[in-house]
Amino acid sequence: MKRMHAALCAALALAVGRDAPHDQTLRDYRAVSLAGFTVLVSPDTQADPATWERLEWRLEDTLREARAALPPHARRELAGVRIWVEGSRATADAFHTAYYIRRAAPAGVASRGDILITQPQAFIQGFGQGNVLLHELAHAFDDRQYGMQNPAVQAAFEQARRAGLYQNGEWTPYAVTNAREYFAELSSAYFLRMSAPPLDRARLKRLDPAGYAAIEAAWSGEADR
Repeated sequence: MKRMHAALCAALALAVGRDAPHDQTLRDYRAVSLAGFTVLVSPDTQADPATWERLEWRLEDTLREARAALPPHARRELAGVRIWVEGSRATADAFHTAYYIRRAAPAGVASRGDILITQPQAFIQGFGQGNVLLHELAHAFDDRQYGMQNPAVQAAFEQARRAGLYQNGEWTPYAVTNAREYFAELSSAYFLRMSAPPLDRARLKRLDPAGYAAIEAAWSGEADR
């Protein structure tokens, strides 16, 4: 048991050591393994054990649900995505509970290609109202596989907008932001159930057949790159 614990600690330390936050040392962040992902807990979150206790099991359940929904090749592709939990030091805007770091990360927080949880309390309060981390993992998959420039997804997005699918309450409004959010929102509906339309896979296929086909192909590995 001690050997297993030491091996896990060594693996986590290696993972955390890559691109550690600029103004924090490795030892400042607590590394834990949840549902197969490395989670880095900031000092200010550690300083609030009551919040972390409430957050930890919700975070693990959310990650486990997302991981179980994804196909095996996607799980392997996303295994290296790290989840950073920040509290008062987070520099993201106040409207996002979590977001995927697509470009250079803000100083002192996560690195490109990781996911940053900026509002632990909001994550706790929103638990059970859709899987926000599946949405962010979809961004990570889209970035790694297609550079967020999947032609079929872009074409389906533009077709949906021309058809006015977003104008009559059939969709979550965030899906209309751009093709990247279209991919992430539709992926959430394809794999799980959302708290807002298109809700689930069956309704997605009925409302937007082209979008459904593009998402299915993208996650199956059959899409053009």
